[in-house]
Amino acid sequence: MPSRERQSSNRSVLIALFAVIGLLIVADSLGKDQKLERVSVTIIDPLSPDSEGDFTSSCVDLFCSAGYDVEVIGGSEVSVDHLKSIPSGSSAVVMRVHSGVFEDSVWFFTGERYDSTRHILEQLANEVHIARTTRGSDLFFAVGSSFVRRFMKEELEGALVILMGCDGLASPELAEPSWMPAPRPT
Repeated sequence: MPSRERQSSNRSVLIALFAVIGLLIVADSLGKDQKLERVSVTIIDPLSPDSEGDFTSSCVDLFCSAGYDVEVIGGSEVSVDHLKSIPSGSSAVVMRVHSGVFEDSVWFFTGERYDSTRHILEQLANEVHIARTTRGSDLFFAVGSSFVRRFMKEELEGALVILMGCDGLASPELAEPSWMPAPRPT
């Protein structure tokens, strides 16, 4: 008999999957008249070390069975440099990341271990920061809203962005970024 923790974990994965799929169905139906091209989803998941965690695998299976092209960027592959060049043109981007608040800004953890000799200009510009999940845990790079605006604007434009992180919307700067296109009049 599965433990309560395992049942709770499975339930959380299922709830998250249904929420993601529901949002994608709505987004897809809103854009059907405008484009006939194949729809795609990019999953950014540094929490799954090998890109094959339960959540990611379930998402890939569901999206593929619904006719979506799926690209997974997982584990240590979710580096600062890779985030600068995520594929553009995705219908949706699912970001399953650790996140935290530092100096009133939200920071998304990458899967790249911190090295003080890397991404120096981005660190000086306060676009990239040092981060850790818990006291004493490994150090990683994290990216903030200024990084997203500078390096990910074009790639995310027009996509439904689904953020899964503890403090992901603790600050409105990513929920209402300056690069977000103005809503169309109804």
